Amino acid sequence: MVELSREQYRRKVLGCWRGKCAGGTLGQPFEGRPGPLNLSFYHELPRGAAPNDDLDLQVVFAEVLRRVGTAFSRLDLAQAWLRQVEFPFDEYGIALCNLKRGLRPPISGAYDNWFTDCMGAPIRSEIWACLAPGDPALAAQLAYEDAVVDHSGEGLFGEIFLAALQSAAFVLSDRDALLDLALEAVPAECRVARAVRLVRESFARGLSWEENRRALLEAFGHPNFTDAPQNLAIIVLGWLYGGDDFGAALCAAVNAGKDTDCTGATLGALLGIIMDERLPRRWLEPLGDELVVSPGLKYLHYDPTIQQFTDTVCRLGEEFLAAKSTSVRLTDAPPPTTVQRLDVNWAPVRELLARPRNTSLLYTAGPRVWAEYPEGPVLCYGEELTVRLYISGPPAVAPGDVSVVAPRGWEMRHSARATGRELEIELVLSAGPGAPIFPTNPVRYALRCGGATIAGELAVLGPYCWERGEFIACTREQFASLPFPSAGAWELVQERERDVALEKLAPRGTAGALPLRTRIYFPQLEQNVRFVFACDSPVRAWLAGEPLLSCLDDGPQMPAVHRPRKGTAADKPLRRGWYELWLLIFCPRDRVPRFRLSLGDAHSRHLLPDADLSSWVARRGG
Repeated sequence: MVELSREQYRRKVLGCWRGKCAGGTLGQPFEGRPGPLNLSFYHELPRGAAPNDDLDLQVVFAEVLRRVGTAFSRLDLAQAWLRQVEFPFDEYGIALCNLKRGLRPPISGAYDNWFTDCMGAPIRSEIWACLAPGDPALAAQLAYEDAVVDHSGEGLFGEIFLAALQSAAFVLSDRDALLDLALEAVPAECRVARAVRLVRESFARGLSWEENRRALLEAFGHPNFTDAPQNLAIIVLGWLYGGDDFGAALCAAVNAGKDTDCTGATLGALLGIIMDERLPRRWLEPLGDELVVSPGLKYLHYDPTIQQFTDTVCRLGEEFLAAKSTSVRLTDAPPPTTVQRLDVNWAPVRELLARPRNTSLLYTAGPRVWAEYPEGPVLCYGEELTVRLYISGPPAVAPGDVSVVAPRGWEMRHSARATGRELEIELVLSAGPGAPIFPTNPVRYALRCGGATIAGELAVLGPYCWERGEFIACTREQFASLPFPSAGAWELVQERERDVALEKLAPRGTAGALPLRTRIYFPQLEQNVRFVFACDSPVRAWLAGEPLLSCLDDGPQMPAVHRPRKGTAADKPLRRGWYELWLLIFCPRDRVPRFRLSLGDAHSRHLLPDADLSSWVARRGG
């Protein structure tokens, strides 16, 4: 049992938030810059800390935990996202769209998430470390509940790695011991672990900062600056070369470029935990004590100062350690508290990581109800979709206590199997003749339990439906002036995600244009719609017969509504109704392009959850 002084605990929590504000403020003006940079202090002396989503979401989570307590789940966090968070950025926007369509974690973070490997989850690891100081396995489990709302894969591994590292830093101070321990929390062959190992190995071999950074980016560099593995390794790079010098370490991380506000903020928080009251005043005094949050949050009642927020987190930490930790106890003994090593049982963390993330947690206040999508959540025309509904007591629920209703016109077969306190209901769904499949199709369930009736929905999504025309052989120069073909044969293509699998549609070894067309229903009375044609090859688009976009250069894909690659997006004011969208995509002789269509609100930058590319197939007669 590790005994941690309450006095030292509070100092380290306060150091965490102060260090995070300092690093985020240093890095924010340079977010997305490729680097290398040449900072030695703040670019401009700040008047208070810069607002940063790295801290904002943790303030939201603290409010959730104050209300729900230690029995919180990923579902509580998902509901807070829907109610209080308006950030449209990258994985946040995709997760919010999935949540609005009825998916719940963990599939809300895994389904159709182009940004699943990015930094949105790793940057909010600190609250879980502060709730489980000295218990890295518990911190990792809490971080998992958070990360799966909007991530899977490397983004999930990144948050678990950092939560374990920061938790252990409350009682361990040796850098190599801390990094060794945190690496045990994630799969050894994930990109996060391999990138961190590479910068450590390069440092041990005596490479300079410049050489180490270059080797890292050659091996793990990514055109999307928010990709987690390169940024997690940059955090470690800064720590290795800055050592115990807070400012030097922050600058060594931020000067490497990429997601600079996140790398600076995360390393600042870690060093704040380790150094606590020894953080240099030079870096803290310009920031003050105000807890600054972004305007993208709503209905939020938060502490006005960092000091008060620290007190809130410490009270929550007392509750979480008492309820969930068997290895750490807070005491009133005088500080300091340090240990030479931690014996960590990683089995619960590995069990979580081994679980499939194609499930949707639906209900927790009584029996636990969740849905599993073995083939994903999308039903295509002419096919069947299997969904399994699980109900786990106590209290136990019998098959006769459950009813399920499919959408009108759909066909459904079901069977039930009870095992102990768990009931499994397998549903096999299909759209009947002429029945539409909409973007979201609720399957309603009701169960009688303990004299009450619990009702809810699980979501089945519709496909993204296109038609493929006949391939047109042409050169890149000819492509720029090709008219869209109005005649010829068209074949229905149903995609389960926004990406269009061009490798299945375009011939190999021949340069030319692939025609695609679809119909889209926009239900809002009036809306300025942003079309993002995220393609790494030339693309031309027409809407309702009128030219919409012509992008004739190659470039990396970037399907984010708020930051599309230049020339790949078009804004169009539209009224409610159906619109035909036509595309020509240039396919070079030597490679298959990648294409993804994102539809968003041009003002809020949010993805449109109700834009309908699905039901027109039924309207035309199948």
